[in-house]
Amino acid sequence: MLIFGTAAGQETKAALLFGAERVDGIELVDAVVQLGKGRYSAFIGGIFQDPRVHNRVGEGRSFLRATSRKYDIIQIFSNHTSSNVAVGRGATTPIYLQTVDAYREYFAHLREDGVLHINHHFYPRMVTTAARAWKDAGRTAFQRHVVMLERRGFDTLPTMLIKLSPWTNDEVRDLEGFFDRDAGEHAAAMVVNPLAPERSFLSPEFFTGEISPALERRLDYDGRARTIGPTSTTSRRESGASPKTPPGF
Repeated sequence: MLIFGTAAGQETKAALLFGAERVDGIELVDAVVQLGKGRYSAFIGGIFQDPRVHNRVGEGRSFLRATSRKYDIIQIFSNHTSSNVAVGRGATTPIYLQTVDAYREYFAHLREDGVLHINHHFYPRMVTTAARAWKDAGRTAFQRHVVMLERRGFDTLPTMLIKLSPWTNDEVRDLEGFFDRDAGEHAAAMVVNPLAPERSFLSPEFFTGEISPALERRLDYDGRARTIGPTSTTSRRESGASPKTPPGF
Protein backbone atom coordinates (compact mmCIF):
# COMPACT_ATOMS: atom_id res chain seq x y z
CA MET A 1 0.00 0.00 0.00
CA LEU A 2 1.12 3.55 -0.75
CA ILE A 3 -0.22 6.47 1.26
CA PHE A 4 0.16 10.11 0.25
CA GLY A 5 -0.02 12.39 3.28
CA THR A 6 0.58 10.02 6.18
CA ALA A 7 0.23 12.73 8.87
CA ALA A 8 0.00 11.05 12.30
CA GLY A 9 -0.66 7.65 10.76
CA GLN A 10 -4.41 7.02 10.83
CA GLU A 11 -4.38 5.39 7.38
CA THR A 12 -1.11 3.60 8.17
CA LYS A 13 -2.66 2.04 11.27
CA ALA A 14 -5.71 0.96 9.28
CA ALA A 15 -3.48 -0.66 6.65
CA LEU A 16 -1.67 -2.65 9.34
CA LEU A 17 -4.93 -3.70 10.99
CA PHE A 18 -6.15 -5.05 7.65
CA GLY A 19 -2.95 -7.06 7.16
CA ALA A 20 -0.88 -5.03 4.70
CA GLU A 21 2.50 -6.66 4.14
CA ARG A 22 4.18 -3.36 3.24
CA VAL A 23 3.10 0.26 3.69
CA ASP A 24 5.00 3.06 1.95
CA GLY A 25 4.09 6.43 3.44
CA ILE A 26 4.94 9.81 1.94
CA GLU A 27 4.57 13.02 3.95
CA LEU A 28 5.61 16.53 2.90
CA VAL A 29 6.17 17.90 6.40
CA ASP A 30 9.44 16.69 7.92
CA ALA A 31 8.42 17.66 11.47
CA VAL A 32 5.36 15.40 11.27
CA VAL A 33 7.46 12.41 10.25
CA GLN A 34 10.11 13.05 12.90
CA LEU A 35 7.55 13.52 15.67
CA GLY A 36 5.76 10.32 14.64
CA LYS A 37 9.02 8.38 14.74
CA GLY A 38 10.32 10.08 17.89
CA ARG A 39 8.53 12.07 20.57
CA TYR A 40 5.02 10.81 19.82
CA SER A 41 5.93 7.30 18.68
CA ALA A 42 4.51 5.63 21.79
CA PHE A 43 1.38 7.81 21.68
CA ILE A 44 0.49 6.55 18.17
CA GLY A 45 1.35 2.95 18.97
CA GLY A 46 4.79 2.85 17.42
CA ILE A 47 3.32 2.26 13.97
CA PHE A 48 6.12 4.11 12.17
CA GLN A 49 8.61 1.74 13.83
CA ASP A 50 6.80 -1.32 12.47
CA PRO A 51 9.13 -3.18 10.04
CA ARG A 52 6.31 -3.26 7.47
CA VAL A 53 6.10 0.55 7.43
CA HIS A 54 8.44 2.70 5.35
CA ASN A 55 7.56 6.29 6.17
CA ARG A 56 9.55 9.14 4.66
CA VAL A 57 9.54 12.83 3.83
CA GLY A 58 8.77 13.59 0.22
CA GLU A 59 6.23 14.44 -2.46
CA GLY A 60 3.99 11.67 -3.73
CA ARG A 61 4.28 12.06 -7.48
CA SER A 62 8.05 12.49 -7.31
CA PHE A 63 8.21 9.28 -5.29
CA LEU A 64 6.12 7.45 -7.89
CA ARG A 65 8.34 8.57 -10.76
CA ALA A 66 11.38 7.23 -8.92
CA THR A 67 10.01 3.76 -8.16
CA SER A 68 9.07 0.75 -10.23
CA ARG A 69 7.02 -0.75 -7.40
CA LYS A 70 3.34 -1.49 -8.01
CA TYR A 71 0.72 -1.41 -5.29
CA ASP A 72 -2.55 -3.06 -4.37
CA ILE A 73 -3.80 0.26 -2.98
CA ILE A 74 -2.77 3.86 -3.51
CA GLN A 75 -4.53 6.11 -1.00
CA ILE A 76 -4.74 9.91 -0.92
CA PHE A 77 -6.73 11.24 1.98
CA SER A 78 -5.09 13.25 4.74
CA ASN A 79 -3.70 16.03 2.58
CA HIS A 80 -7.18 17.18 1.50
CA THR A 81 -9.13 18.97 4.22
CA SER A 82 -12.32 20.99 4.61
CA SER A 83 -10.18 24.08 5.30
CA ASN A 84 -9.72 24.39 1.53
CA VAL A 85 -13.46 24.75 1.15
CA ALA A 86 -13.63 27.23 4.03
CA VAL A 87 -11.34 29.65 2.19
CA GLY A 88 -13.19 29.17 -1.09
CA ARG A 89 -10.69 27.20 -3.11
CA GLY A 90 -11.78 23.59 -2.70
CA ALA A 91 -13.46 23.31 -6.09
CA THR A 92 -11.56 25.86 -8.13
CA THR A 93 -7.85 25.48 -7.40
CA PRO A 94 -5.79 22.98 -9.41
CA ILE A 95 -4.04 20.43 -7.26
CA TYR A 96 -0.80 18.79 -8.35
CA LEU A 97 -2.24 15.44 -7.30
CA GLN A 98 -5.46 16.03 -9.27
CA THR A 99 -4.34 16.30 -12.89
CA VAL A 100 -4.46 13.99 -15.90
CA ASP A 101 -0.71 13.41 -15.59
CA ALA A 102 -1.09 12.49 -11.93
CA TYR A 103 -3.77 9.91 -12.65
CA ARG A 104 -1.62 8.38 -15.39
CA GLU A 105 1.09 7.85 -12.78
CA TYR A 106 -1.35 6.35 -10.28
CA PHE A 107 -2.71 3.86 -12.81
CA ALA A 108 0.80 2.91 -13.95
CA HIS A 109 1.76 2.00 -10.37
CA LEU A 110 -1.25 -0.15 -9.53
CA ARG A 111 -1.35 -3.89 -9.89
CA GLU A 112 -3.95 -5.21 -12.31
CA ASP A 113 -6.42 -5.74 -9.47
CA GLY A 114 -5.28 -2.62 -7.60
CA VAL A 115 -7.45 0.21 -6.26
CA LEU A 116 -6.88 3.95 -6.24
CA HIS A 117 -8.63 5.49 -3.22
CA ILE A 118 -9.00 9.27 -3.11
CA ASN A 119 -11.04 11.56 -0.89
CA HIS A 120 -11.14 15.00 -2.43
CA HIS A 121 -13.55 17.84 -3.11
CA PHE A 122 -15.71 18.15 -6.19
CA TYR A 123 -15.93 14.62 -7.55
CA PRO A 124 -17.44 15.27 -11.03
CA ARG A 125 -14.16 16.86 -12.08
CA MET A 126 -12.20 14.09 -10.38
CA VAL A 127 -14.04 11.65 -12.62
CA THR A 128 -13.50 13.58 -15.85
CA THR A 129 -9.80 14.03 -15.04
CA ALA A 130 -9.29 10.36 -14.20
CA ALA A 131 -11.29 9.36 -17.28
CA ARG A 132 -8.96 11.30 -19.56
CA ALA A 133 -5.92 9.58 -18.06
CA TRP A 134 -7.67 6.21 -18.37
CA LYS A 135 -8.38 6.86 -22.03
CA ASP A 136 -4.82 8.10 -22.67
CA ALA A 137 -3.53 4.81 -21.24
CA GLY A 138 -5.52 2.92 -23.87
CA ARG A 139 -8.03 1.57 -21.38
CA THR A 140 -11.77 1.36 -22.05
CA ALA A 141 -15.12 1.05 -20.23
CA PHE A 142 -14.01 3.39 -17.44
CA GLN A 143 -17.45 3.59 -15.84
CA ARG A 144 -17.24 -0.10 -14.88
CA HIS A 145 -14.18 0.69 -12.77
CA VAL A 146 -15.42 3.65 -10.69
CA VAL A 147 -17.25 3.73 -7.37
CA MET A 148 -18.15 7.02 -5.70
CA LEU A 149 -19.62 7.25 -2.21
CA GLU A 150 -20.93 10.43 -0.63
CA ARG A 151 -22.32 10.91 2.83
CA ARG A 152 -25.81 12.33 3.02
CA GLY A 153 -25.91 15.96 3.98
CA PHE A 154 -22.86 18.20 3.68
CA ASP A 155 -19.86 16.17 2.54
CA THR A 156 -16.66 17.88 1.43
CA LEU A 157 -14.65 14.70 0.98
CA PRO A 158 -16.55 12.01 -0.94
CA THR A 159 -14.79 8.68 -1.47
CA MET A 160 -13.68 7.70 -4.98
CA LEU A 161 -12.46 4.15 -5.63
CA ILE A 162 -11.04 3.27 -9.05
CA LYS A 163 -10.19 -0.38 -9.59
CA LEU A 164 -8.01 -1.41 -12.53
CA SER A 165 -10.13 -4.50 -13.05
CA PRO A 166 -13.93 -4.13 -13.27
CA TRP A 167 -15.87 -4.17 -10.01
CA THR A 168 -17.82 -7.36 -9.35
CA ASN A 169 -21.26 -7.77 -7.80
CA ASP A 170 -19.79 -9.22 -4.62
CA GLU A 171 -17.27 -6.39 -4.27
CA VAL A 172 -19.93 -3.71 -4.68
CA ARG A 173 -22.16 -5.42 -2.12
CA ASP A 174 -19.22 -5.56 0.29
CA LEU A 175 -18.61 -1.84 -0.17
CA GLU A 176 -22.26 -1.01 0.41
CA GLY A 177 -22.30 -3.12 3.55
CA PHE A 178 -19.08 -1.55 4.86
CA PHE A 179 -20.30 2.02 4.38
CA ASP A 180 -23.82 1.25 5.62
CA ARG A 181 -22.38 0.44 9.05
CA ASP A 182 -22.54 4.17 9.76
CA ALA A 183 -26.32 4.30 9.60
CA GLY A 184 -28.39 7.38 10.16
CA GLU A 185 -28.55 10.81 8.60
CA HIS A 186 -24.87 10.76 7.59
CA ALA A 187 -24.80 7.28 6.06
CA ALA A 188 -22.98 7.05 2.74
CA ALA A 189 -24.78 6.70 -0.56
CA MET A 190 -23.23 5.14 -3.65
CA VAL A 191 -23.71 8.00 -6.11
CA VAL A 192 -21.66 6.30 -8.84
CA ASN A 193 -22.38 2.59 -9.14
CA PRO A 194 -20.37 0.72 -11.80
CA LEU A 195 -22.96 -2.05 -11.99
CA ALA A 196 -26.00 0.24 -12.19
CA PRO A 197 -24.99 3.26 -14.30
CA GLU A 198 -28.64 4.21 -14.77
CA ARG A 199 -28.82 4.95 -11.03
CA SER A 200 -25.58 6.94 -10.93
CA PHE A 201 -25.59 10.69 -10.38
CA LEU A 202 -23.22 11.33 -13.30
CA SER A 203 -24.16 10.68 -16.89
CA PRO A 204 -21.99 8.35 -19.04
CA GLU A 205 -20.36 11.35 -20.73
CA PHE A 206 -18.37 12.14 -17.58
CA PHE A 207 -16.58 8.81 -17.95
CA THR A 208 -15.43 9.30 -21.54
CA GLY A 209 -12.58 11.70 -20.85
CA GLU A 210 -14.26 14.54 -22.74
CA ILE A 211 -16.96 17.05 -21.86
CA SER A 212 -19.00 18.15 -24.84
CA PRO A 213 -19.70 21.87 -25.39
CA ALA A 214 -23.39 21.16 -24.88
CA LEU A 215 -22.82 19.62 -21.45
CA GLU A 216 -20.28 22.28 -20.51
CA ARG A 217 -22.84 25.02 -21.16
CA ARG A 218 -25.28 23.34 -18.79
CA LEU A 219 -22.85 23.04 -15.90
CA ASP A 220 -22.49 25.61 -13.14
CA TYR A 221 -18.78 24.84 -12.87
CA ASP A 222 -15.84 23.92 -15.05
CA GLY A 223 -16.05 20.15 -15.22
CA ARG A 224 -13.31 19.59 -17.77
CA ALA A 225 -10.35 17.33 -17.07
CA ARG A 226 -7.59 19.13 -15.17
CA THR A 227 -4.18 19.64 -16.64
CA ILE A 228 -1.43 21.79 -15.18
CA GLY A 229 -2.14 25.46 -15.77
CA PRO A 230 -3.97 28.20 -13.86
CA THR A 231 -6.00 29.54 -16.77
CA SER A 232 -8.49 26.67 -16.66
CA THR A 233 -9.33 26.79 -12.98
CA THR A 234 -11.90 29.58 -12.75
CA SER A 235 -15.44 28.57 -11.99
CA ARG A 236 -18.32 30.05 -13.97
CA ARG A 237 -19.44 32.04 -10.93
CA GLU A 238 -16.00 33.57 -10.43
CA SER A 239 -15.63 34.45 -14.09
CA GLY A 240 -18.89 36.41 -14.10
CA ALA A 241 -20.65 33.98 -16.42
CA SER A 242 -24.31 33.42 -15.77
CA PRO A 243 -24.92 30.41 -13.51
CA LYS A 244 -26.43 27.45 -15.27
CA THR A 245 -28.77 24.88 -13.80
CA PRO A 246 -26.86 21.65 -13.31
CA PRO A 247 -28.14 18.97 -15.66
CA GLY A 248 -30.16 16.03 -14.51
CA PHE A 249 -27.19 13.69 -14.43
